[in-house]
Amino acid sequence: MGRYISPRDFGVLIADLRLAPTIFQEPLLEFLEKQRIVLPVARVRWPIALVIEARDGVPSVPSTDEQREQSTNLAKALRVWRRFDADPDVPHPFDRDDQPGRDLIRMDVGSCPFEPWENFRTNIRSEGDQPLYVPDAVDTYYHDWQVLLVADALDMGTRVIFDTRRPELMTLAQRNIRDLPDGVAWQQVSFQGPRGLAQGLRWARYFDASARVEFTSPKDRCNRQRPWGCFIYLEQCGPG
Repeated sequence: MGRYISPRDFGVLIADLRLAPTIFQEPLLEFLEKQRIVLPVARVRWPIALVIEARDGVPSVPSTDEQREQSTNLAKALRVWRRFDADPDVPHPFDRDDQPGRDLIRMDVGSCPFEPWENFRTNIRSEGDQPLYVPDAVDTYYHDWQVLLVADALDMGTRVIFDTRRPELMTLAQRNIRDLPDGVAWQQVSFQGPRGLAQGLRWARYFDASARVEFTSPKDRCNRQRPWGCFIYLEQCGPG
């Protein structure tokens, strides 16, 4: 995993840690963003005209020279950073003071109103043709350590236990959990999830700082020391 990972790769990490049964966790991540529980750390919005052109379409509004230049600079910087032989001391393009394609990058996702992920799709067909939507215009990123926040988020709410071997109860629960009759279900409200999530958010800047020390580019990733030593040191010092 890298410093900035896609929702798909984040889903793989969630599944690897057995927090969810599959790697397809985009609906969960969208829900967590909507509720402002776990937010992406970065989002890139590529010019729609360039997305359509890349798919051999003809945009109704052409891209500007500045949009082309910023897109080219950012795409090149990301491509270079991801190369296996990249300089390990080079920071990720998003972490640079002189971000390439700065106007395309949003690092404070939480300051923007929530937008359904379905809206990120782009129709690459001309007006009057059968629409064909692609997700190319928007790239969303997470840090791998945010899986700790997801683990706590999944521990929030009320846990309901009932005999799922009984199909009539499963039918009721799938329709509306409140339809289960009295006496067949046991409920428990979790207080650990919200408490852990609050602690995780409190430590977020330390996790991020440690991740920067551990990982600057893909080169020699197998030889890099994991950041747990840094976490232990931070735990001894405590957040300020």
